[in-house]
Amino acid sequence: MAYYLEELSGLTRHRFKGIYLVYLAMTKDMKRRTYLTLIFAITISFTVLLVYSICASVNRRLLHVRLPPIDEDDGERDLIKYRRSSQDFTLNSNNVTQRVIYAWDNSWAQNYQQYLTNFSGCKYSNCVLDYSSYPDDAKYADVVLVDYYTQKNLDLLKKFSTQDSNFHTVWLLNGHESPGYAHNRWRDFFNDFDGAITYTRDALITRPYGTARPLLNKKTYRNGYYAGNKTKAAFAYVSNCGSMHYDRLKLMMELGKYIDVDIFGECTNNTPCPRGAYACEHKLHSQYHFYLSWENSLCKDYITEKFWKVLHGNGYYIPVALGGLTLEEYTAVAPPNSFLHVYNFSSIAELGSYMKMLTKDKEAFSLYNQWRESYGIELDQRKVCTLCEIANFPANFKSNHSNIANQFNDPNRCRAL
Repeated sequence: MAYYLEELSGLTRHRFKGIYLVYLAMTKDMKRRTYLTLIFAITISFTVLLVYSICASVNRRLLHVRLPPIDEDDGERDLIKYRRSSQDFTLNSNNVTQRVIYAWDNSWAQNYQQYLTNFSGCKYSNCVLDYSSYPDDAKYADVVLVDYYTQKNLDLLKKFSTQDSNFHTVWLLNGHESPGYAHNRWRDFFNDFDGAITYTRDALITRPYGTARPLLNKKTYRNGYYAGNKTKAAFAYVSNCGSMHYDRLKLMMELGKYIDVDIFGECTNNTPCPRGAYACEHKLHSQYHFYLSWENSLCKDYITEKFWKVLHGNGYYIPVALGGLTLEEYTAVAPPNSFLHVYNFSSIAELGSYMKMLTKDKEAFSLYNQWRESYGIELDQRKVCTLCEIANFPANFKSNHSNIANQFNDPNRCRAL
């Protein structure tokens, strides 16, 4: 009996030993698998983080150029508010805080995108344009732009522009039309704004229709060069048949008694060149000595593209100006001796006589183009650096005593002829 018990005990020891060896083998394999699984998980996590980092970096660089559109109907309202209100949100790897310029009326956003968002080269360039369909988003912006002839949500506009908030939002009126025309129904509301972007020199941001810049490299042409082979006297385009405080078309016809004047446009049904046919227009216009740059209303600093495009072009005809309150408004901004102005003459007859003399004297005529050797003309100032500066320091530009109503409503800023 003892013998059999000893044999059974030996068998049992061998069997347990075998089980133990199998257990050791399995444990070793499990450890190896655990290590492999851990290594695989770490590799996947690192790859995901790397891809996310690259995408985030690219997205920040793109955001510095333009703001991605937001689908507000997809529940991204919280994102809008976060982006505008968070002090931690950054544009790029340099940790530059985003500043938002908000278009109150989103129908004007495309126009702003073209003219008021180029801040490259400015001292402050960390500004982006945004807009939405929700007016209350404006209170999260640094600057709000409102076109003064907009008709959208006027009651809401007044409410939000005077609303207290945790942010110093600067409300700016933007407009390039003459104050002689009432494009709005809320004149009493103007002084709730902190400033204006317009063509007048006393605006918070002056954005004229054109600007004269001195040339770095001057040019020289022979005497009489600019007169060329011109054979015709004066021309004008009149598409807006109305004018304020004087009859523009009638006055042009009066000038026609003393010098030949060709009037093109819808008002005379005389359109020798199709719209946009620039070669035809250049060939036609270069035959003339003068262009009548007469504004539809005579208001302070209101000098439109009618005047600046003549100086900018190479047709070498002299602009004969009629606009502004005083002659000084033109001499302050235009190149010297670059135009004639009606205010300089005691009568239309005297103006016509002087123009006729210039058509016969090539050297005298060329003197009115000699400025081209020292100046260049920039049409419509598109880089508005001050706008981004205001967005960075809005508290410095909040106004308690705005004079916007005077700039746009004061009848003394326009005159009759």
